[in-house]
Amino acid sequence: MQKVFQYYLQQGIVWKIIPDNENTNQILVEIRQQVLWQTQFLFIDVKKNIFFEFQLPENWWISPVLLSNNKAYFYFYANSEKPIPTELWVFDLLEKKIITQSNDIEIDANITEKKIDWYQNINYYEENEEYFETLSKFIKMKNNEKNINVIKNIGYIENNDNLIINFFSKKENILHENLWITDKKGNIIYEEKNSINENFYIGERIYMLEKKLLYLKQKTEILIYQL
Repeated sequence: MQKVFQYYLQQGIVWKIIPDNENTNQILVEIRQQVLWQTQFLFIDVKKNIFFEFQLPENWWISPVLLSNNKAYFYFYANSEKPIPTELWVFDLLEKKIITQSNDIEIDANITEKKIDWYQNINYYEENEEYFETLSKFIKMKNNEKNINVIKNIGYIENNDNLIINFFSKKENILHENLWITDKKGNIIYEEKNSINENFYIGERIYMLEKKLLYLKQKTEILIYQL
């Protein structure tokens, strides 16, 4: 397993992840500031090792909807009280500029129909769910530490070669977020453990696309592994 990309956000938190609908190496990340919630964007091409942040003229009422063929598509909302898009903006990632602002918000069906399922085989199990308890027992069995408590929820992915387990643990009032990658027999081949504060993130944190794992560490660091 190889870490192929790592990026730490200097400001803001990851709000949304959008993969290219054909090129599995390209990703668009929406970043929101934590006070005013202004937005900016990060484009990543893992294969070419290209990445850059950019902003649009509108910082609030704009939302990314699609990434395709080096173009990012955004909906603009003119009325903040009605969450209905009024314009379609298209940003060219090669020229790094907006090339379209149109009142026609329909996106070419030939593009949208090819959209990749980025969330394949990903499950999150909450405390008190049966499979949460099953995974907790597995984690405690494999963990070298004693008296560890698995809490909140567990993110879980299973593919042909690996199991990916993302979980929160608590020991002596210290909180940690953990990432395990195992082989099919459950032997741990990679693990990462990070201390976190009480207000830790419990939303979506791991994404799987073909042979790549994307891990959002506390919403401020983006890690991509080639499995």
